[in-house]
Amino acid sequence: MKETIIQQGAEAIISLEDNQIKKHRIKKSYRIPEIDIKLRKSRTKSEAKIIEKLQNIIPVPKILKTDEKNFEIFLEYIDGKKLSDNLETLDYEEICKKIAENIAKIHDENIIHGDLTTSNMIYVKNPDKTLAITKKINQKNITNNQSWVGGGGVSLGGGESRASEASEVDDS
Repeated sequence: MKETIIQQGAEAIISLEDNQIKKHRIKKSYRIPEIDIKLRKSRTKSEAKIIEKLQNIIPVPKILKTDEKNFEIFLEYIDGKKLSDNLETLDYEEICKKIAENIAKIHDENIIHGDLTTSNMIYVKNPDKTLAITKKINQKNITNNQSWVGGGGVSLGGGESRASEASEVDDS
């Protein structure tokens, strides 16, 4: 199967190939090359770590492989619809309750989603998996001891997504 770009943002290109999602962090020409490499590597590693942690909290896509050298994360593909394009035709009250329940679960684990909008959510109609939220993992805010995650997907409604963004907070 040919690789197909399904989304391109400021930080990454998300593509589908062989029923897998590939998130590739893109080079920023305005950055000093050494800093760019360090940031992309760190953000790729952090995002994968958060997604793996989320797998024990809420439904998220399974990480198939992480390639820090090429700044890539490979995830299982979850077929669904972009929630922002379909929310009006769905039981939005029930979906919003599921979002809130799952946000509470990740907040209880000191993880904060970095971009909570319906544009970053995938709806999957399935009794066990009804919603997914996508986002990208960003950076570490050392002054607050918070790790911000972004550029991927966080499932927040009993569903799964294509990528993830969240952050881990150290309360100590």
